[in-house]
Amino acid sequence: MKYTMIIVPPGGGEADYQLQMEGDHIPQTGEYILVHEEEGSRCAAFQVRYVINQFEGQKPQDTEGYRRHSETIVEVEFVEHPYQSDAHRRSIDMYAARGKKAKSFPESGY
Repeated sequence: MKYTMIIVPPGGGEADYQLQMEGDHIPQTGEYILVHEEEGSRCAAFQVRYVINQFEGQKPQDTEGYRRHSETIVEVEFVEHPYQSDAHRRSIDMYAARGKKAKSFPESGY
């Protein structure tokens, strides 16, 4: 399943950037996403804030009158992770300097 991941500062705000993603399911609000940026176990970590499904308007060829799904947007925010990459840590530090403290990834085996 394909979706667009919109990355915002901790606590929300204007989008910093976006990634085109594909996985076996659409992440849901509250879930965590780890994106491996570097060789090994270093990653960027995000928590899902919102999931937005967009639909196209009715088209004449839609004989049953259903609106067709056009895009899924998953808005996520930065979270701290014990194995975060240097680039991710710099982003976390930048936001903290602006008063936007990131949540921490829950203790886990991952």
